[in-house]
Amino acid sequence: MKKLLTLILTLCGLSLSAQYSKLSTNLTARLAQQARHSQQSILLHTHNRVGSHFLQAEAGEGSVFRAILRCSSASSAYADLAALGIESTCITDELLTATLSLADVEQVAGIESIERIELGAPAQPCLKFSRTDTAIDRVHNANPKFNALGQSYTGHGVVVGVVDTGFEYGHAAFRRPDGTLRISRVWEQTTGYGRTPGQFNYGTELRTESEILNARTDNSGATHGTHVAGCAAGSDPSAPDYQGMAPNAELVLVAVSSSTNSSYVMDAVKYIFDYASEVGKPCVINLSLGSHFGPHDGTSTLDQAFDALTGPGRILVGAAGNEGDYKLHLTGTFTAAEPELRTMYGFLSETAMDNLIDIWGEPRQSYSVSLIVADNLKGQVRYESEALTSSATEPQHLELNNATHGVTGYIDLVPCPVNSNERQNIYIETHLTAKQPNRTLGLILRGPEGTTIHAWNCSLSDFVSNSRQGFTAGDTHSTVGEIGGTSRSIISVGAYQLRGGFTNVAGEQMMLPNFGLVGDMGYFSSLGPTLDGRMKPDVCAPGVAICGPVSKHYYGSDARYQMEYLSDGTDKGLYYYYPMTGTSMASPIVAGIVACWLEADPSLTPEAVRQILSHTSRRDLYTGPLSLPDNRCGYGKIDAYAGLLEAAHYVDPEGIRLNFNDNVNDNCLYDLQGRRQVRQSQKGLYIHSGRKVIY
Repeated sequence: MKKLLTLILTLCGLSLSAQYSKLSTNLTARLAQQARHSQQSILLHTHNRVGSHFLQAEAGEGSVFRAILRCSSASSAYADLAALGIESTCITDELLTATLSLADVEQVAGIESIERIELGAPAQPCLKFSRTDTAIDRVHNANPKFNALGQSYTGHGVVVGVVDTGFEYGHAAFRRPDGTLRISRVWEQTTGYGRTPGQFNYGTELRTESEILNARTDNSGATHGTHVAGCAAGSDPSAPDYQGMAPNAELVLVAVSSSTNSSYVMDAVKYIFDYASEVGKPCVINLSLGSHFGPHDGTSTLDQAFDALTGPGRILVGAAGNEGDYKLHLTGTFTAAEPELRTMYGFLSETAMDNLIDIWGEPRQSYSVSLIVADNLKGQVRYESEALTSSATEPQHLELNNATHGVTGYIDLVPCPVNSNERQNIYIETHLTAKQPNRTLGLILRGPEGTTIHAWNCSLSDFVSNSRQGFTAGDTHSTVGEIGGTSRSIISVGAYQLRGGFTNVAGEQMMLPNFGLVGDMGYFSSLGPTLDGRMKPDVCAPGVAICGPVSKHYYGSDARYQMEYLSDGTDKGLYYYYPMTGTSMASPIVAGIVACWLEADPSLTPEAVRQILSHTSRRDLYTGPLSLPDNRCGYGKIDAYAGLLEAAHYVDPEGIRLNFNDNVNDNCLYDLQGRRQVRQSQKGLYIHSGRKVIY
């Protein structure tokens, strides 16, 4: 094969040494194809991209292409190219772009300061892949050939609410084709320069387009909200491949503090739902927010408020969390042989040694906890505090000093014995200023035989055993978070991966080597179940390197070449698009899809949405094609089109409901009610590529 490639490249007039030292794989393929004198359009595999994403290029003899030149000195290379009559553009000190013909390649490869030649191509936007993978393109398509309903569903007549921080209000993603703004209301909870919302006595409400645009941003130190809102309902006319799931929905934004708490979130949800009621529209709200402080069983005050506020035409969608690889959950059942549970914990930062641990027992069962200082090498307990029982009414305050304990600081153990779920609760706040290298903090928990306790390290550091006998490490189960993941009414979303990197506008390929296989669940995506045994997440959606709008107030003009895409909007401005990763990105994709379903049926309830997900979500090699729903990916990967058919109560002319997805290559067996069957039998109705086949 190498000899054949050498021969092909020799026919092209390019030396083998130049090919191996400077040419990217895609350009080598281009030259090889040219050597075979092909005049047809070919597909060139972009080797440095993860997955099977391709770009098209013409391979005619006189064709030219845009190339990216990586250089030791861009200015030197610029001069050398000019001497050859080749015009180029300096992007950075180490990058040029230039338009080359195939005949130019050998001369360019001979320039000493040029280290690599890459075939230029438009960046492949991740929302483009997300739209194909989730089948939202078919939902947006009115052509009966692709959409059996014969009309487009884009969230028209639906309110999409986003509770977040870091909005660029005037971003092109939030505008109509005529340039007018799609944001109807903004409530900035953290400012106080104008009117407050009617029923709330804090913050500032922006009600008109001019007020919203004049405010520019709620927080120039963040961009998360811009990205999340864009994934759900972006509509930039000059960036169609980067549009969100519900580009015609009405937007209502609540800007919260980056350190907000559940009371503010509760207010925000009510504010948005009240606005939707005022204008008589169905509403879906996205909450890409999370916490591990709480019982994780749907009985927190916030979760109960969510259950009360949702209903027909009132849907909440939330991020499951990004802690699927953190061993922040600890559980154990006390027995006669093992009446106690010991563990150790550390800190995310050794300079800011603060920590919060939340412990929950079983209903009406008391337990106790003692704080310990242990030798982390030998596992020996050097100090143990007096035990605090979960039924106590007074907190315990511990002052530790370096001379006696090996650590300096204070720890508060606070009992909360009365809760609506009857589970007794203790939370532990740790604040250290110094710690000897061979000392670590830990807990000893004790309780009646048969009692099970659960603890969460809310500061996102692990519970560890340090491989010491008698100590228990944490696990990754039940890492789905409060706010976005535990309510009985919220649709919780996990994240899977559609690509492993992106190419920025400077032509640099930015890879994400630690995120695993394309198509697999993100290693970070939090896992269920809830403490009361419910499956979470409910569904999963793309959540790795999702390219969406970001705030230029956060990034600044110097960062424009880091972006994946730059848009000029409708006003010839400059708007940024950049990839972000997390269930925070997967959640708004589902929220936008639900907005399209609400357009088809404005009376959908949370239970109905969950039922649709259970019927129509697809499973594959990575979710387990024949397995039951689980606490890793829920019912599977969301299928926007199959869900739309069910939301619209579509019935095939032959009387058979078709819940199918053209993206699934395997035959899918359905019963006569249109329910996808987990195990296939020899005879039945199969749907393959949208066609009914009877076996």
